[in-house]
Amino acid sequence: MITGQFNEVSVPAEIPVGEDIKVHVNYSDYNDHLPIYDPAWKSFVVIVCPGLNNLRVVDANVEWFANGGDDKTYNIGKMPDKQIFISVFLFAHDDATYSWDWYDFDAWMEGYPAPFTHLDSEYRLVSPGGVPGVLKFDLAKPVSSKTGVPGGTPITLTCPVTSRCSGQVEAYIKVNIYEGVYVGKGDLLDSYISNPFSISPNQTKNIIVNHTTISTDDERRDVEVEVWVGSKKIKDGFWQDVYTVIPGQKFTGNITSVKPSAIAYGARLDIFVSFNAYATQEAAWYTQLYATLDGMGATVEKTPWGENGSEKDVKLYFGMMPNKNLSGQVILRAREGFLTEWIELDRRPIAVAVVTAPPECSVDADCPAGYVCENGVCVPEEPIECTIDAHCPPGYVCKNGVCVPEAPPGEEFPWLPVALIGGGAILAAAALIKPKKKPAS
Repeated sequence: MITGQFNEVSVPAEIPVGEDIKVHVNYSDYNDHLPIYDPAWKSFVVIVCPGLNNLRVVDANVEWFANGGDDKTYNIGKMPDKQIFISVFLFAHDDATYSWDWYDFDAWMEGYPAPFTHLDSEYRLVSPGGVPGVLKFDLAKPVSSKTGVPGGTPITLTCPVTSRCSGQVEAYIKVNIYEGVYVGKGDLLDSYISNPFSISPNQTKNIIVNHTTISTDDERRDVEVEVWVGSKKIKDGFWQDVYTVIPGQKFTGNITSVKPSAIAYGARLDIFVSFNAYATQEAAWYTQLYATLDGMGATVEKTPWGENGSEKDVKLYFGMMPNKNLSGQVILRAREGFLTEWIELDRRPIAVAVVTAPPECSVDADCPAGYVCENGVCVPEEPIECTIDAHCPPGYVCKNGVCVPEAPPGEEFPWLPVALIGGGAILAAAALIKPKKKPAS
């Protein structure tokens, strides 16, 4: 008679998908009915698993003499993504030459007699899950959906993760975003933890992280990616300059007033601008007002020290007010130093209406001598340079290099005849005067 039993049948209750399913079996059996001339017999370990494509495994062992047994581990395949039911049977046969026949096994399963002896049975239910025996991942540099953007911009970071684990595993990643520095890690700006994801051996998944950019003094951003399985960090990677963010605004300000709104024609054209301006630095910095009015421009720069650079009624000079309305704009800017770019803080429109006085004249005759009428105003007449009368317009003669109106006939004073008559009279008077004789001594 043959007797026997399993001493141990062990299979993990959870096996990660894709990992090997290993069944450890330890059994002992005993045959007390052996002929002296033929002490050999056989035992069979049979493993059946319908969930593994109707897997059937048989391991036949020739036993010698009365006591038999074995201790062995069987690798029956890879764990699928579903529960499996494993049946383990122990059989024996008196004849060591008996070859296993699955027809005999199927008949025994249906309740028919079989040529072998059934000694023991064990059953195990195995679920997918757990941690693979080998945990390993490869990481690649994350890719940003945008770069060179201002703070507050939504972006996505695509983080490639490749599994080199021995089985399927549930993992998640942690993404740390740092301010860029040239050596090591800068200030930590933000951290994200992804949702758990399932990944199979040699599979690559792109894990997407949504982030809103943060402005700082430095534009560069470094990114660190960590892969976690449960509470254990398996892999991490660090990359510099994944994307850039426009540096944060160091200056703020606004224009509070622009005046006047009307100026008299011909008056001085001055625009007065008041503004608020503030900086995040304690050192010197620069503000600028740049204004335009119908093609004319004016600029004033200030150099505040400290946080407050506000000014009131800063004067911008444009010359004299023409006889028309003007429009333009004024821009408030700031910068850190001579070698840095101006940063626009605010801009406002300018509108100046001309205020006109009643016209002084309508024609030249309305003006005094030497003046002409221009645009309703008497202005000095510009002299015409000349050397001879021919250089002058009709009605003008050249005197002392300047064209002057010619005197009407009869109005010109007769200087030459007067001079001749006056000279002759003086000579005649002199001839009539006789000198007195000197008395004799």
